[in-house]
Amino acid sequence: MSASRKYPASCSNRAGTPLFTGPQLFGPCRVLLLCLAVLVPVAETTAQASLSLEHALALAEARSLALPAQDDAIHGALELSMAARELPDPVMTFSANNVPVNGSMRYSLTEDFMTMRSIEVMQTFTRHDKRMARSARYAREADYERAMGLVELTKLRTQTAQAWFNLYFAQRALDLLDQQHATTRRLQAAAESAFGAATGSQGDVFAARGEVALVDDRLQEANATIDNTRTALERWIGSYADASLAAPPDLHTMRDFHDLDHHVFSRHAEINLLEAQANIARAEAEIAKSEKHVDPTWSLMYSDRGGQFSDMVSIGVSVPLQWRRGQRQQRVVASELDRARQLSLMRQEREREHGAMIHQWITSWQTNQRRLVAWESSLLPLAIQQRDATASDWQSGRGTLAEVFKTRRQYLDLCLERLRIEQENASIWADLAYLMPADVTDTPAITATNEGMQP
Repeated sequence: MSASRKYPASCSNRAGTPLFTGPQLFGPCRVLLLCLAVLVPVAETTAQASLSLEHALALAEARSLALPAQDDAIHGALELSMAARELPDPVMTFSANNVPVNGSMRYSLTEDFMTMRSIEVMQTFTRHDKRMARSARYAREADYERAMGLVELTKLRTQTAQAWFNLYFAQRALDLLDQQHATTRRLQAAAESAFGAATGSQGDVFAARGEVALVDDRLQEANATIDNTRTALERWIGSYADASLAAPPDLHTMRDFHDLDHHVFSRHAEINLLEAQANIARAEAEIAKSEKHVDPTWSLMYSDRGGQFSDMVSIGVSVPLQWRRGQRQQRVVASELDRARQLSLMRQEREREHGAMIHQWITSWQTNQRRLVAWESSLLPLAIQQRDATASDWQSGRGTLAEVFKTRRQYLDLCLERLRIEQENASIWADLAYLMPADVTDTPAITATNEGMQP
């Protein structure tokens, strides 16, 4: 964690940390690295009694059941890919032919010279290119499951970060309301004391009691929000959601997505998933093409006819007859190629959609950053001056306590609105931070455009 940045004491306090976690891994390597990533953060969390965003992400990945499920799916597809390379199993048949059913030799397997007891072995010799095409199809399915694993990982990271930020800002809002509640209680005590000493008005007492009741109501709402946001975070990290939260990462720097080329942008989890689906369709088309070539089945049969008759051996070969090939095999090939083209066009359309969405997110983030600067330089200082002025007027007998409460309420609302803008930017930051796999690290960062910006 980097050194903390200064914030107005009434509004916020946070620190900067690296933006991205490690690369996505699946299988035993991922499990090993996740264990190493989790054990140290958990020990540090226990010692410091705080939970950082990075620790929450590591805990969510270690606790996830969706990621190991994708590992199993990948392993299963690879096993099928290996199995598809092999020839089909041979077939063994036992039979009794020409068994009499009437007369003196009925149901006998040895007396009639026509009766044969046979054993036959058949083997279909599937063409090598056909077996390789089937193997490639399952390999493409394994790629699809990997892409699905990245989608699950992106979802896990983004939603865990969103839940962490929601809880963090809900707690900061509660801190502001607690401060307001304490101040309002002190003003109530002062108003009641002044009324008892005949130096204050009864209206000030009623105004103070009403303000305390109003703040109490907002506190109940804020506590309910914290309970709900903690439950949302608990869905991802379990009981660790009860720990106090550490300072958030630096939300004033993010990667610049404006100039990403096609190769890098294709790493987006959902776009990569569509490309994997298109590759499966292309592999299905290759299988359909290979089906145009028939596979012969050879058979060898040995027939026993008893001691007084000669045994016999039969050798045979069978091939399927492909009638009207253009009405079946070629139509299947065309269908799969059409499916592949459809998915490729959908992927290109999705790239455009995500490109526009990313541009909108960055525009909103930059606009909010400029708004926060304006709030720090004008809105909040003016609200503080107005709040202090009304308090001074009331203490000198030139104003009412109701005016004091009004300006304090206005300042509180401004601070809460500032938190809302910060939370919105944090949500955008999380969406962009975990949009791409973490191994794409050659993208420049963008920062707030104003010189000397302070959060």
